[in-house]
Amino acid sequence: MTIDAKPGTLLQFDYCVTDSQRLADLIGIKADLEAAIRYCDLHIEIDPTEPGIAVDEMSRREHTRQALCRAALVVCGSGVRSGLGDEHVARLSIDGRNLHVVVKPLRDKWVAHAVNHFEDLRVRIDVDVSTDGVVKIRGVSTAAHSVGGFVRA
Repeated sequence: MTIDAKPGTLLQFDYCVTDSQRLADLIGIKADLEAAIRYCDLHIEIDPTEPGIAVDEMSRREHTRQALCRAALVVCGSGVRSGLGDEHVARLSIDGRNLHVVVKPLRDKWVAHAVNHFEDLRVRIDVDVSTDGVVKIRGVSTAAHSVGGFVRA
């Protein structure tokens, strides 16, 4: 295959087949779980019972802890992605499986789904173009983009 592009140009093509969507789902799940871990770490660091803090500060910290808890649960699964699947859950440690059995239903009952149409996860084929226009596959990459958030105003 040849292509009309400048030598040394990196091109990316979306690779949209069932297997690539599963890879995109797993990349998204990994990112979600890493975010959930960060939220839990922050939750643990915030102590609303620290001696000497004002009542307003205690309330603010507890509110922040609840928000972090909900945020962690929101990113722990979705109705849009295909989910971990039984084969991945089975590979967890016993503690991990027990935690999954508790967290997943709690998340489904307590909070809304975080994954939505504002999230875009794609698998791409990366190719190089040689000086004579020949295309050579470099590898596979993933790209994630989401839109949304809060502003102070």
